Amino acid sequence: MNTSRNGKNILLVGETYFIQNELAQFFQEQGFDVMSIGSDGKELLTGISINPEIIILDYEMQHNDPYLVTAILHKALPTSFIALMNGHSRHCDQAEAMSAGAHKILSRTCDALEFEHILQGIEEEVHA
Repeated sequence: MNTSRNGKNILLVGETYFIQNELAQFFQEQGFDVMSIGSDGKELLTGISINPEIIILDYEMQHNDPYLVTAILHKALPTSFIALMNGHSRHCDQAEAMSAGAHKILSRTCDALEFEHILQGIEEEVHA
């Protein structure tokens, strides 16, 4: 079941508000519907039901291991572009994140250029 009006979705996984308004606004302007969910085990079901083009995971999720969530989502949704967003004080191990299936590591203060890189990454995977 696809709940998107536009057919393009971005799924944000984490308990707290962890992205800048600019990030959500940027992707909405690109035609994406933005959905957020906690990391209490429902993220996989939500991901499967909406089949998002982009998944951004909060590294500081409270209820789950971000590497495990990344690996499970990558296995279940291999065509989704997965980015892991570092926390304010804790940062992921880039090699471990990439081996789990993350395509990109973001900082909480990333700018619009990083968002463009995500869209380029999606286009590259579609044409690969």
